[in-house]
Amino acid sequence: MKINNVAAWLAFIFDSSRAFRISHRGHTTLEAFSKRDLPPPIPPRPAPRPPKEPYLALYDNANDDSWETAKCKGANFMRAMRGSDRIAGQVFNPPRDSAASEYENLDFDTAEKWGWGYSEKIPAGNFKDWGIDDVLRDLTLSDKCAGWGGSLDCLTFVHGFKQLADGKWEHDPAPYDVDGKTYRRSGAHYGMAFDASQGVIIALDRDSPQSAGKQIKPPVQGDELPAEIISRAIREVIPDAKDFPAWGGYDFDTDTPEGQALLGTQNAQAFSYFLFQHKATLGNLHISEVRVFRDNRPKNAGPNLLFIVKPVPAKNETKPSTEQYEDIPSMFAKLKPHQGVSAADTVKVAAKGPEDLPAPRPLIVMPKPVPALFSKDPQPTYLDLYTNAADGEWEKAKCKGANFLKAMKGSDAEAGKAFNPPRDSAAGLYNEENIGDLMEWGWSGGEAFEPGMKHYGVDGALRDMGSSDTVLQDGGDIRLVSFRHGMSKMGDNDQWIPMDEQRYEVNGKEYRYTGAWYNFAVDEVNGVIIATDRASPQDIGSKKMPIIAGDDLPLIRAFSDFAWIYWAALADGIGSDVKNIHYFMSLSITNELTQRILSRCVREILPGSWGFPDWPGFEFDTSTPQGQAILGTPNAQAFSYFLLQHKKELGNLFISKVRVFHDANWISHANLLLIVEPVPTGVKPGKPEKSEEQGTSVVAEPQVQGQTSPAILRLRHWWNRAKL
Repeated sequence: MKINNVAAWLAFIFDSSRAFRISHRGHTTLEAFSKRDLPPPIPPRPAPRPPKEPYLALYDNANDDSWETAKCKGANFMRAMRGSDRIAGQVFNPPRDSAASEYENLDFDTAEKWGWGYSEKIPAGNFKDWGIDDVLRDLTLSDKCAGWGGSLDCLTFVHGFKQLADGKWEHDPAPYDVDGKTYRRSGAHYGMAFDASQGVIIALDRDSPQSAGKQIKPPVQGDELPAEIISRAIREVIPDAKDFPAWGGYDFDTDTPEGQALLGTQNAQAFSYFLFQHKATLGNLHISEVRVFRDNRPKNAGPNLLFIVKPVPAKNETKPSTEQYEDIPSMFAKLKPHQGVSAADTVKVAAKGPEDLPAPRPLIVMPKPVPALFSKDPQPTYLDLYTNAADGEWEKAKCKGANFLKAMKGSDAEAGKAFNPPRDSAAGLYNEENIGDLMEWGWSGGEAFEPGMKHYGVDGALRDMGSSDTVLQDGGDIRLVSFRHGMSKMGDNDQWIPMDEQRYEVNGKEYRYTGAWYNFAVDEVNGVIIATDRASPQDIGSKKMPIIAGDDLPLIRAFSDFAWIYWAALADGIGSDVKNIHYFMSLSITNELTQRILSRCVREILPGSWGFPDWPGFEFDTSTPQGQAILGTPNAQAFSYFLLQHKKELGNLFISKVRVFHDANWISHANLLLIVEPVPTGVKPGKPEKSEEQGTSVVAEPQVQGQTSPAILRLRHWWNRAKL
C-alpha cells in the first residue's frame, strides 16, 4: 500500500467506557487511498458553544502503577514514532531490527485466509447517532457514511460473524484451516470509517480476538481501562475538574506526561503502531497532540479521543529520523495541517519549558559552548545511539583505559609493564628508519589528494580546534596518507593478478597479503593526527579463507607504528617539532564495540538520551569511568600506544579528555576527539595491569605530500618503488 497524500492524519476513538476492551495488536491493511487536495478550511468559530447536556462525570483516577505504565508505554511510542525504523523496532518484545509490519504489502486475501471478512455496513451510518456529527462538521468532514448519503467509507471487519438480512450480526462458529491447522473463529470485530481525501481514520467499535475469543482471568477492570487514565490526565492539569469537556475539549501535547499516558492507553496504542510500523510508506509521522472530549448524545455519552498527526520536525528539540524515504518530498509537498483542529474553545495543555524542569544532577561531563568561530547553524543531522555495551565489555574497556592512563602518566619502565608479557621499556621498535622494513613486509604507500575534511563532516570542528580544514595541495596544512597491505597488480602478460593470488617472502618464508589498510591525515603545523579509515591485518586477515593469523601476519602491523613512522619522518624532513602533538581524532566510527561503549557513555551521564550530540559534543575527563572506557575502545587505544611508546621523543604526554560527537554529514557517524596535554608534575600513575593493542575498524580514504629532506626522500622513494 502506497499512501502519497497524507493530509494531517487524524484518528478518533469513541466510547472509551469501562466495558470497552481492545488489544493494540489488531492491525488492518487498508486499500490504497485516493489523491485529492483538502477543501478550504472553515473559518474559526466566533465563540465557544454553550455546554451541552448530558453531563459526563469523570471516572475514578487510575492508580499510580497503571498511570506510570501508561506513561512509559506512551513515551516509548513517541520515541518509536520520532525515531528511525531501527529505533522503533526496539519497542517490541523481543526487540526487532525493524518495526516494519509484516503485512505492509499484503492485500485482504491474507486476512480472509485467517478467517476475516468485512461488510460495508456499520450499526449506525449517521454520526449523529455517535454524538460527534458537530465535531466532524467542525473538521470540514462528512458526518455520514457513504451508504447514508455522506462521503465517509465505513467498514466492519469481522472474525466469525455473519450479517443477517435484518442487518443484525450473529456469531459464525465455522472453523477455518491455515497451513494444515484448524482454527476457531473468535467473534472479534473492528468497526471503522475513513476519508482518504481528508486523511482521517475513525475507530468506532472494536473488540479484538484476544478479548472476544476468551474470558480473561482475572477480568480487565477498574484502573486498567482507558477511561480511568483519561480522567486522571484531566485532573492532573485541572485538579478541580468534575466532568469531561464538550467539544473542543482539552488538548494534551504528547511531550507532557499526560499526553504520553493517553498514548499508552489501550484505545490509543494501535494508532502509534499504525504510524511507526509503516515508515517506509508514510514517512516519519508522529502524534503531536491528543484531544479529550465527550460526545453530545443525550443518553449514554462517552469520552472520545482525537489524535492529531504531523510530520516529525527536522530540527528543534524533537529528534528526526536518520533514515530517508524516497517518497517523502512528494508526500510532504501536499501535506497541510488540517485547519479545523484549531477549535477556538480548546484548552491547550502544552509541554513544560526548561524553566519548569527540576535542576539536573551534576554531570561528570559538560557540553562545551560553541565557539564564535563556528557560528553558522549546524546541519539538521542526527545519529541514534546504539545498543549499550554489555557489563563485561564495559568493564574490560574501563580496565584497558585505566591501564593506558597509568602508562601514559608513568615512566617508560612503568609503561612497559602495561604490555603482555611485560617489558623493561615501553619504547616502540620502529621509527622513520624502518620505511624499508614496511616494504619488505608487504606494505605499500601512496599520496592522495582527496577527500578533504569536509567529506567527513568535521571541517567546522577542525577550525574550532585551530587546525587547518584544507588539504596541503589546496593551500591548507592537512596531509593525507595511505598504507595498504596488498592490492591487485598488472602482471607481465598485461593481465591483472588478484591480491589473494600474490605472495611476498621474508627470511625465506612465504606470506599472503591481508588486504589491510591504514588511511589517516596529519597537520604537523597545528599538532593533529586524524585516523580516517583503518582496517588492521588482524581484522581483515581473520575474514580470509583460510584465515591469516599469528605468525602469518606481517611483523609490522599496529596503526600506532605507522602513525609514528610517518610523524617522525615528517618532523625530521621539514624540521617541525616532533613534540608538537595536541589532538588525535578518530572519524566515521563503524567498529561495533566502540559504538556500544560510546552509546553507554552518553546514556550514563544523560539517562534517556536518544542520540549522539553534534559538535562540540560531550567532553569526558579521562579520570572518569566513561573517559577510561573510551580510551579502551578499539578506535582509541592506538593513540595511547603512540604516546606511551615514545616518551623519549615526546616527553610525558597523556590524553586528558575525550570528546564524543557526530559529524555534520547527512548520513552521520560518531567521532572522537582526544586532547593531549603534558603530564602534570608530581602525578603518581600507580601500577598498570597487563594490556595489549588490538585491531581497529573505521571508514574513509586518504593522501600525502612529499618533501625534499633526506627522510622524506626515503619515504617518497619507497612509495614510488612500492607502486611499481
